[in-house]
Amino acid sequence: MNNRQSFVYFTIGTIAGGFGAFASGTASNATGQCLNYVVDKSENSELKFKFNWLSLLISAGASVGTYYASSAAGWAIDRNKIIPSHTVSFRQYVTMQADFQRSRFWHKEYGGYLLDNGKVDRMPLKNRSSSAIIFTEPRPNNAFAEYHTHWDVPGIINAVDASGNYIEPSGISNGIKTSQYHGIDDFGHGLPSVVINRYDASYHYGASNTFTPPNQNYTPINPFFIRSWSLYYY
Repeated sequence: MNNRQSFVYFTIGTIAGGFGAFASGTASNATGQCLNYVVDKSENSELKFKFNWLSLLISAGASVGTYYASSAAGWAIDRNKIIPSHTVSFRQYVTMQADFQRSRFWHKEYGGYLLDNGKVDRMPLKNRSSSAIIFTEPRPNNAFAEYHTHWDVPGIINAVDASGNYIEPSGISNGIKTSQYHGIDDFGHGLPSVVINRYDASYHYGASNTFTPPNQNYTPINPFFIRSWSLYYY
């Protein structure tokens, strides 16, 4: 990974969403201009640095435009597939997409409630940990589903502290085992739910308050934003 790619990775992961796209386009262009100046300066010591603000804005605008264009295309395909009984709004779609990016970068589970008015009630920072997301109760009256992320590689056993954050050592024989889809603690909330992981996602209809075999409780799905944006993190 070169310096420019490192900047893009950092800005997408830390900020994510449209602002992340703007920041990544800006960082990529600014880094490119600085590196080009260093190379040119080595060949011409009299050369003075002059920042090209127009180029910077064009790069940032193109990054944001590409982000929202690809998001809109994915939303048009998947808006009726993520929650079978509801149409997910574009705002909800890009929020889940951005939370997935943040989750992968910060190694924390992100999540929230999807509301009938097209908005999202996101869980705050204090509710997030490496291995779990705590959904606040009582939930909003207009919540029709919930979502959260599983950012880690599935099938790994990790030791966790009282808050659910990973502690050393990992790979131990007793601890919490990471799950690709809905884990045993992801059932029984009483709402339909979506778990977004590194490879695809799963849907649970939410009708049961008890745990039964996973293949009776979730349906694997593959939203466009998983196919498009998880590529930044492999």
